[in-house]
Amino acid sequence: MKNEKRYTLRQVVILLVLAFCCMAALAYANATVPNSFTAGTTISAKKMNQNFSALAASMPAIKTAVTSSVMIESASSSVVVDIMPLTVDIPLNGTLLLFAQGTAHGTAVSYSVEIVDAKTNILGTISLAGNAVEPYSLHGVADVLLGQQTFTLRARFASPSNGQIFHNDLRLTALLIPNTM
Repeated sequence: MKNEKRYTLRQVVILLVLAFCCMAALAYANATVPNSFTAGTTISAKKMNQNFSALAASMPAIKTAVTSSVMIESASSSVVVDIMPLTVDIPLNGTLLLFAQGTAHGTAVSYSVEIVDAKTNILGTISLAGNAVEPYSLHGVADVLLGQQTFTLRARFASPSNGQIFHNDLRLTALLIPNTM
């Protein structure tokens, strides 16, 4: 097995929180609102909602899929098995940071866990032994356009086999960083 850097769930959560805070601070610093108000003027709900919408659009968005336990089997004819999808509504063009973590154990000889986009482009991958309890984390980056996009956490077995893998405490998180230009 390669000497790969593993991150604990706590480290990943701290990294996500710090990234979100930094992006929110940058977005707030660069945000412009369509309406400004002075003392003594009447404020309409429509104009306040426009300001809130402008601020919300300039901040990063987070979406997470979570499941407590999943069992996957590699049939003798298949080497790729989907584990968990995450569908993200992208409000603005930008960069999507994807983070996955969980714990795996089972009877497969060796396999990898991947994050893929709808076109099955591999955005992040990690190799696992399959016959030991292994906490794992991986990440991927994708440039995204406005609209709905689905990303999938999946397993790729080294060769067709009849192995079983159990994934516990799975989490697939997407953090959108909007383009500022």
